[in-house]
Amino acid sequence: MKRSHSKVQKSQASSSKQMKITSLFSRMPPESSETIIECNENGPCTTPNTKSFSSPLSSPDVIPPSPVLEKKREATKSKRCLNRVLVDEIEHKNKLTVLNTDSASHLSNENLGSFTKSTEIPRYDNNDVDSQSYSIDTVSVESSYTEFSSDFLLDCDINLNEPHRCIIKKIEKDFGKLCLTLSSCKSYEEDVCHLGGIWLHSLFEVGDIVFVMAKKVDDHWSVNSDHGFVTRHSDFLVSGTTIVGSLFCSRRSVLADIYKGLDCSSAVMVIGTLLHQLLQTVLKRKQFNQKDIKTVVDEMINSPGFVHTLYESDMNFETTKKELMDFIPKIQNFVRTYLLDNQIVKDKKTWQGKIVSIEDIEDNLWVPAFGVKGKVDITVLANYDGKSKTMPIELKTGRASGSEEHRGQVILYTIMMKELGMDVDSGLLLYLRENVLTQVKVGHREKRDLIMLRNRLVHYLNANKIVSDPIDDYIPILPEPINHHSACSKCPYLTACSAVLSKEGFEKLDHHNPLKSLGPQAISHLKSEHINYVMQWTAFLQLENSIENTRDNLSAKSSDLWTLSYFEREKRGNCISSLKIKNVVKEQGNRYYLNTMEKSKKSDKIKHTNFSLNNYVVVSTNHRNAVATGFISTLTETSINILLDRDLSKLGPTEFHVDKYESQSMVAFNFSSLALLLEPSENSAQLRRFIIDKEMPSFLSSDNHLDSFIKSSGLTLNLNSSQRSAIIKTLAADNYALIKGMPGTGKTSTVAALIRLLVLMGRSVLVTSHTHSAVDNLLLLLHKHKVDFLRLGSKTRVHPDLWEKCDEVVSQSCDTPEKLSKLYNQANVVGVTCLGCGHALLQKRTFDVCIVDEATQVVQSSVIAALNSSKVFVLVGDPQQLPPLIKNQKAKELGMDVSMFDRLDRPSVTAVLHVQYRMNGPIAELANKYTYNGSLQCANDSVKYATLKLNETNDNDDWCKDIVSSDLDKSVLLLDTGTVYSSSTDTNLMEIKVVRKIVLLLIQGGLSATSIGVIAPYRAQVALLKNAMACVHSQIEVNTVDQYQGRDKEVIIYSCTKNTVSKDVGILSDKRRITVAITRAKHKLIMIGDVTTMKNYETFNILFSHITNIIRLPQM
Repeated sequence: MKRSHSKVQKSQASSSKQMKITSLFSRMPPESSETIIECNENGPCTTPNTKSFSSPLSSPDVIPPSPVLEKKREATKSKRCLNRVLVDEIEHKNKLTVLNTDSASHLSNENLGSFTKSTEIPRYDNNDVDSQSYSIDTVSVESSYTEFSSDFLLDCDINLNEPHRCIIKKIEKDFGKLCLTLSSCKSYEEDVCHLGGIWLHSLFEVGDIVFVMAKKVDDHWSVNSDHGFVTRHSDFLVSGTTIVGSLFCSRRSVLADIYKGLDCSSAVMVIGTLLHQLLQTVLKRKQFNQKDIKTVVDEMINSPGFVHTLYESDMNFETTKKELMDFIPKIQNFVRTYLLDNQIVKDKKTWQGKIVSIEDIEDNLWVPAFGVKGKVDITVLANYDGKSKTMPIELKTGRASGSEEHRGQVILYTIMMKELGMDVDSGLLLYLRENVLTQVKVGHREKRDLIMLRNRLVHYLNANKIVSDPIDDYIPILPEPINHHSACSKCPYLTACSAVLSKEGFEKLDHHNPLKSLGPQAISHLKSEHINYVMQWTAFLQLENSIENTRDNLSAKSSDLWTLSYFEREKRGNCISSLKIKNVVKEQGNRYYLNTMEKSKKSDKIKHTNFSLNNYVVVSTNHRNAVATGFISTLTETSINILLDRDLSKLGPTEFHVDKYESQSMVAFNFSSLALLLEPSENSAQLRRFIIDKEMPSFLSSDNHLDSFIKSSGLTLNLNSSQRSAIIKTLAADNYALIKGMPGTGKTSTVAALIRLLVLMGRSVLVTSHTHSAVDNLLLLLHKHKVDFLRLGSKTRVHPDLWEKCDEVVSQSCDTPEKLSKLYNQANVVGVTCLGCGHALLQKRTFDVCIVDEATQVVQSSVIAALNSSKVFVLVGDPQQLPPLIKNQKAKELGMDVSMFDRLDRPSVTAVLHVQYRMNGPIAELANKYTYNGSLQCANDSVKYATLKLNETNDNDDWCKDIVSSDLDKSVLLLDTGTVYSSSTDTNLMEIKVVRKIVLLLIQGGLSATSIGVIAPYRAQVALLKNAMACVHSQIEVNTVDQYQGRDKEVIIYSCTKNTVSKDVGILSDKRRITVAITRAKHKLIMIGDVTTMKNYETFNILFSHITNIIRLPQM
């Protein structure tokens, strides 16, 4: 049994639960809100004792009211002007010096003193001061200053007439008003804003980032029911669809945000999506006659994506085609009614205006002022009431319900477009099936209520990203469940909702709530341990996807787009700025465009340190963020090709900035994969027994028939005894088995032989791993042995030698979902990455065996989907090598880096490969002493005594002779640079010089450049080494340890890099990473570093204690 495809029929406008947007909060009594601040004059604000269905949030940091509110700072206009001058000047200096970070210096306290002294502050009376009377010349600022202290700026009030990004510094209650002390995120000015009316019950905390727009009343800023707004957690952009979806059941909206992907696409949703595409294409091409529209339909149904969509949703080709054809007259009717000059008479109930032109399709909107994002179906220029206005159109293909959800979407798009500077004051809601086009007008109340609805929703969405100890008790913080038997019983999130309810307490539910009975039934197949495991991993994933406590504070965040300048983002390596369209944009199908860009100044080179092919990126202009999103297809120093969802040339001549962006598809996959453990299916039940309950697997007893079959196949003749034993153990497994392969022990060869035997036995095999390269390495070996297979995944990420086996190539002849299904079901071997296991094929088919290579590097939640699609699974890896990559330090400390292999590894279920064919004796001995406790064995003497055979060097230095020496005793060298002083902790120029010298010696000695590998722990050092090696030979590979997993070289040169002891020891304190580094070398391992400094790290202190050849280098 596969994932449930159950659907919930959303309640229509007549539902008693449906709320009108214009009265959503004005009608809502205080007790109906889950968390409301109650304040009184004699004490702090508190949370009322209402029924709680989730773990309580940390109480807001509210300051008890003082007898009299702190008096507003009486800053004159002259001070405000001076502040503006100072900020503009320093930002200008930042911009000038940003590309020369080495020469940049920070403003010290000492400098600050002289800086303030040299600033002339003229005295003024309270007369108005013209800001233009000040010039930058009146302020003395050294050009080297790139940062400034906020303490320097003079206190004055913030201008909240326009939306302003602030941080809440203090919260007070005063005479029935909520008083927020706000600090501007841009200028550090502070002021107080009073919240009244329905805003009084809003929940805020000190430290919240907010966007505020207010009205000046007397001597303070004011937000109340009639004017102004406050957007809480404004950097958290929520889709408009999610916001309006919470009108009916906000609990479902929060669960859908966490466990993305559980709500499988229904046929109705797919038809709606296809009709959107059809109408948009027709409008874009301006082809309105029946023949042209039929041509568009034909193009759609003949595209490979169309057949795949039908296959995924179990839809019939002819039925779907007929539905699309049936809408052709409806599209023509819409065009005749609203677009053409000879318009037909309109119904009085519909909009009476005329669409003049189609301005845009799927316009992407990101508006942090409201904390909302979305895509407008169609943007038009329209004439109505004697005016020409830009208007968004929200397209619906169902019946014309006019629901609050539908109207809410139009309102959100309208206020977002207006905020972005477009001339828009209302939107259009189109029901294509009935040709009903309704104007949705937008006033302050609609805008206010939707922002408040969004604030209420984001309160829960953001709260679930804050995970406190102990993690075992974690419960997602959810709104109260609704009371609706029909909706709840059909909801795809019923099991997840009930699992959380079981921890909150079913007894807290109202006696008449249907979940009182539906809930326990929905989770009757689960033990409390099962729910606890899912909740714990939910907490792990929430931590990992939060922006706090990440290992790299310079990692790209979406909020960087509106909080950092493009040159600052580029300085951090997360942006390629100042680009222009180079060539004519090429359309790729009906939905994508290949945009080729180059630097505006052709003399500038594209710096792409943190960018690589297939990166998901966001494109912005100088005036607007995120105008398009897509993937990098090619990248050079002079140009970049990006496959985007729009043609950027339509925006006219402008500069573009490309920012790296973390796609949410991986996040969604991990959560939906984890949620599979909650399902009542047989496969999920088996996984719960073995993964969560840790039930011991069973194995077939000694089977002579199996032994004779293996021998007669001839596939194990070239394997050693430990490899053959591992194969026999896995073939005998009823449930699962593990293969522990130490470095160089031939894991890939063993697994390939295992797959070939399984194919001979007529069994289907799913091959997966965490990276495309790991999957391809196995498939390439199978390809060499003429084993047929299917490779799932984008062809651009697959090894070129396997393209002919790619899904998108072999399925080109499949013109119906039935033919595609036959192709998929006939494939005995299927290869795909773990994150690609959300493919529809795996939802519809169960394999006999799933093999996970490099399983010790895969996060537990990422591998569940693959295991759920098989009867038996085999995990292959080495727990002493690289663990799963976890960015969040807290999640790592709590155990998120424990792989599924680590969790299930026991002697009785694990076969060990210990005979290695890679390292010579001294290198293997170092690995044994450091990590493997003597378990590693050299396969034979030729491996054990192998050394480099190089020409002698003419260099007189003894250490240079050791580099090219063929003596076995010189196979492991530690070169001590001594203390090297550097301003950087993650680069070391001295070591780069030494590496360059070593590489030249090796190449001059006759070693091929492809046989040399250089490893460094930090990306910054890797980047510098790559530049240095490019001048020596283009084929010398330089990378981090992570990129060398599963690889080897004749010679490995490791640059320790560190020259000072620092608190940031994450990488250097990871023994597994060091194990990988030293076991990549076949014949020579050369480590370079400041030995004294490196011995401060226990991992290196132990390693160096096992190395006898320590050579102190001379001054270089």
